[in-house]
Amino acid sequence: MKEFYTEGTYRTRGRMIGESYRAEIKDIMEIMKTQEIPAMFRNEQWEETVYKFAYDTGIFYHFKKSTGELYEEVEGMAEGSGVDVRELIILNSLDEISSYSCQNGITDKCTCIGIKRKHDGGVFIAQNLDLSAHLNKHQMILHVKYENSDLEQLIFTIPGLLGFTGVNNRSVAVVPNALTTLKYNTKGMPVTAVVRGILERDTAEQSACFVKRITHGAAQNYTIGDRNGIISLECSGDRKEQFEPCNTAYFEYLVHTNHPLINDDISVPGRVNMPVSSYESTTQRLNTADTCLKTVDYSIDEKGIQAILTSHEHEPNCICRHGSAENNGMTIGSVIYRLGKEIEMYFAKGPGCINPYEKFKLKGID
Repeated sequence: MKEFYTEGTYRTRGRMIGESYRAEIKDIMEIMKTQEIPAMFRNEQWEETVYKFAYDTGIFYHFKKSTGELYEEVEGMAEGSGVDVRELIILNSLDEISSYSCQNGITDKCTCIGIKRKHDGGVFIAQNLDLSAHLNKHQMILHVKYENSDLEQLIFTIPGLLGFTGVNNRSVAVVPNALTTLKYNTKGMPVTAVVRGILERDTAEQSACFVKRITHGAAQNYTIGDRNGIISLECSGDRKEQFEPCNTAYFEYLVHTNHPLINDDISVPGRVNMPVSSYESTTQRLNTADTCLKTVDYSIDEKGIQAILTSHEHEPNCICRHGSAENNGMTIGSVIYRLGKEIEMYFAKGPGCINPYEKFKLKGID
């Protein structure tokens, strides 16, 4: 899997992506129109559904207002691909649409891990990104070089999307996971832009300050790391709560799936006390990863984390997911960031148990 390099202004970078991936963007938008949006809203009418959502939320106006210069990148992708910019705004608002349409239930989306080893300070941030199997195509690694800056980023994404997760050459990495039982805010910043905003900062602490300062469109947990440590923030539309790492004799760690651990800013009072069966997948995935991390030793590295991310223990509520007749969700990408002076990104396109982890590198800058 190759990196796609972009450089220049936001609009120029977006246009490069749009022109190079015109067919892929149009294919992804067709999937949105015929599969994803109808499934979310249980309504086959693409335009009727989306524009009702847009009217109810003001998403086009608030997306442009909240994303700043990143909006120019989206416009550039629209110009280069010949796709209506409003459609790309919808693509970049999938978490917000999910929050709006899922009726406050839990959706199974991601498993995220952060580790800081005690013997050498080594830091790892990792994620299985679980989305619809329809999106298990066109995954890409975007290498962004900023204009008039030495800032660079490696981003896991699909053409037309600002990004799922990524790392920069300051060794700041982020992995997000959805918390759909928490409140959302129709005027907040979309998750894709939050991810990119985090990656425009120089340290995890600066990124955490940014996350705490902004208004969030969709409720999300952000696990952020740099070479000095790991931070986890549960963010709803009205509240941000920092989740502290757990400790073993050898390292401190964070594990997060799709239910809130400390933020109780829930959408519907009482739903936080739903039966345990409603949380079956998210709680089992968290418990599996937590149990594994409590039993490994100080030498845990990317190989040890791969073993956790490819686990099929307690199937069908396992960490590595392939989709099923009952559930279309699957792991469309598995990623591990090793953070230090040299930054390494290990990425598997699809489930890591059947796809190789390829290594990408960034030269770190202090």
